[in-house]
Parts: sequence; structure tokens; C-alpha cells
Amino acid sequence: MEDQIHLSINIYKNLIASLKELQLDDMADHLQRNVIDTNYNNGLQRPETPTSENSDYISLETSDDDSSREDNFHTKLQVVKEPLSINVKKATKFRDRPEIKHIAVYPMRSNPRGMVLIIANNLYRKHKDRRPSAKHDEANLKKLFEEMGFKVITYFDLTGQEIQNRIEEFSHHKCLNFVL
Repeated sequence: MEDQIHLSINIYKNLIASLKELQLDDMADHLQRNVIDTNYNNGLQRPETPTSENSDYISLETSDDDSSREDNFHTKLQVVKEPLSINVKKATKFRDRPEIKHIAVYPMRSNPRGMVLIIANNLYRKHKDRRPSAKHDEANLKKLFEEMGFKVITYFDLTGQEIQNRIEEFSHHKCLNFVL
């Protein structure tokens, strides 16, 4: 278990380092501020709360009471006039060479870059529990991966058995047979 935690901490450190390398300091700080490592202090420290005007933490903080802040966060997520929209910012150069030694990378220059299977269920238990937002989730994920160069295969409202069948079919796709 200790090895798994150590591995997870290293992966997390690499994620934070990657975000900072990409100049996404606010995001890195946001993720890092929630890490409290009391048993395995491997150099991860809780950073100061960000003070930039763009910080989500500042905009969501309404009082010192954590439950109040969390309620406000969920309210802001629920009260929207339009569905979430994904916009991909194209990179200006490839970053598939190890420019920083401790960050592992592999080339992603094929066309398509890979395949993605999306299963969006809008309906659970026949005519009950509809999730109308599932169509927006599917559209955003599809757009995101297509803009990143992936081939996307989408299915809607599958039963448990149909999901297993589609995953089995997908796992045997000819593009997935060769992995380095």
C-alpha cells in the first residue's frame, strides 16, 4: 500500500510540474492546495491560497464556513443558462519529446491520434431517471477528442449487456491491436 501511495504522489507531482510548465499556475495551485500529506511527507507542501483575481477559490469563498462555500459552489454549477461548452486551444508546438527529464511522454503524431469510445446514457430504468444533460456531455467530449485528433465512436442509451458488447467490439478494433 505504501508503494502505491508513493507512486500516486510521484504521479501527482508530475501532473503539477506539467501544469506549471504549461504556465497553468492557477490550476496547479488549485489542485495542489487540496493535498494534505500527513503520513507521507514527500516534499508536497500545501501552497498559499492564490490571490489572483482569476482564482476560482476567491470567487467561491463567501465565508469561513466550509459548508457555506461548498453550497455556493454547487449553486453556481446548477444555475447556468446554457450548457457547458468546450473550446480547445490548439498547441503551437509538439511537446512529445522529454524536455523535462522527470516527465514521461510518448509521441502522439499519428492520424488519428487514437480512438475514444463514448457511451452516453440519457435514460435509466425505462422512462424514469432521465439525464437530459447527457447529450451535452457527449457533445462536449466528442468535440474535445475530435479537435485533439482522435476518432470518436459514440453510443446512446445502451443496456448493461449492450455496453459490454460495445466495449468488447471496441477492444478488438484493428487500431488498438498494436501498442508500443
